Amino acid sequence: PAKAEPLYEEIVGIYQELNSRDPTDGTWQNALRFSYRDLGEARRLLGKHDEAIAAYESCMAASRWQLANETRVASRKLLAEREISLATLRIGTIHLGKGDKAGAARSLAAGLAAGETLVPRAADGNRDEVWTDWRLAIAEAFPALARLKTDAGDRDGALALLVRGHALVPVLKAQTFAWDGEALDDRRLKIEAMIVALGGTVPQP
Repeated sequence: PAKAEPLYEEIVGIYQELNSRDPTDGTWQNALRFSYRDLGEARRLLGKHDEAIAAYESCMAASRWQLANETRVASRKLLAEREISLATLRIGTIHLGKGDKAGAARSLAAGLAAGETLVPRAADGNRDEVWTDWRLAIAEAFPALARLKTDAGDRDGALALLVRGHALVPVLKAQTFAWDGEALDDRRLKIEAMIVALGGTVPQP
């Protein structure tokens, strides 16, 4: 990440310049979308929390532009929805690491809401690394948000969330490769353990 960050910053600068010449060209907004995402990931892994959030927010801004204006390549809108969900979840995780429980809860809930609407349309052929990261982020957000609800005294809300996540993880697993599915199995086991710890009953298939 330390070597990647300046490279991504340079790439973002290039695309910003190209986009400034024709802000209506979705090609450069698309390029900015994934470049800001990669920059956010590098900064997050380096522990540069505020800088990572800024990059993720820029990624979401480019994604929202595509959702509102893209007319030539329909698949870009699907990817833009994914970026908004993933970036929001990443911001939630950063807030959680900083001890900002309220900010974490807001972002995790928003990222899950965006992600759950996307799941039915994220199936066939969508198995690249970023889709895998997105699916894992979705699966991890359920127990993270459930812990926050539990800490706030909302046991019933936490259990309902965990049950929802327990049902969704197999759907995510079916959309990905076998080796990535193993990681999702681990997340599902974690969700099951939390359901039991809260006095709930793990749903049976």
